[in-house]
Amino acid sequence: MLVSYEAFRLRVIANLKVRSANYVNTDCDIRTIIATVYDELQNEILFSVYKQEHILVKDQKDITLVNDNHSEESGLPVSEMYRDVLDIVDENDVSILDLLHETSYSVWRWNNYSQCMGNSVSLSDGRPIYFLRKRVHSIETLPPEYYAKILTAMLEGVMYYVESAIPSQPDTAVANWSYKRYYNAREALKNEMSQKVFAHEKEKKWL
Repeated sequence: MLVSYEAFRLRVIANLKVRSANYVNTDCDIRTIIATVYDELQNEILFSVYKQEHILVKDQKDITLVNDNHSEESGLPVSEMYRDVLDIVDENDVSILDLLHETSYSVWRWNNYSQCMGNSVSLSDGRPIYFLRKRVHSIETLPPEYYAKILTAMLEGVMYYVESAIPSQPDTAVANWSYKRYYNAREALKNEMSQKVFAHEKEKKWL
């Protein structure tokens, strides 16, 4: 069972040694290749959604979001990053995305503060709103169940980069074949993982 990054890395290497003679004949930096493929998967596939709370404060027209789980108190390295805002909801999970706009990265402003704030119980001083954001885990701190899910796509991606790095290939056929396998594995992973933010789009009910 893959319960840690190190176990995952060793599994990838073991599979590479079986499938690719090229791998054992090169000095490929496997950690860098794994990181590259993982970044590609995370950029294309929604792994999970982070429901980021913000407590409304009177006269606060701009809202600045935190983009990772860094904590000065704990001193631990960043293990989660929060990217695109997929939607914004009130405490009843009703979408209010059309009431705000992004002025710069991770800074949001009310379109019309005086009209929005105080006109409903859910949008008043001291009440929470939630930014639904794409959550990106560091590959070293992925929840254990994810390592098994991404293994096939990761292995095909690493195989593609290893094959592409061999300068003695007579033509591009091997690299093209490797990329096709990588693409298919990536699409299969995307289909396996829900890409919806809401379970019921009409009701905007958050997953």
